[in-house]
Amino acid sequence: MAHKIQISFVRTGKRGLLYDCEYDGEKICQSTTTPFLDACRVLKHRGMSGPVEMWDGVRPYPRMRGSIEVAAGLSVSDGSAEGVRFRKYVSGRQEATQDGKE
Repeated sequence: MAHKIQISFVRTGKRGLLYDCEYDGEKICQSTTTPFLDACRVLKHRGMSGPVEMWDGVRPYPRMRGSIEVAAGLSVSDGSAEGVRFRKYVSGRQEATQDGKE
């Protein structure tokens, strides 16, 4: 059975759409542009592993699916030369924050 992350739109920020994330009724990320990746890092830090799905309150299916271990190790790069792409996550260089600050 997959872990289920529930996201909700907060607002549009300087870097794009911002979302809050909940897991099992607990808010685990706030105002993030990369809710799936940030939530997976929180879950991995808590010792969780395995399949994970990200749901919103609109669609009758998950917006994303993956592995906690894999997603926790990824970040999104928006370099003008390469365009938007995944890259290895480096702690301390988060594109999105989990405390609501941009």
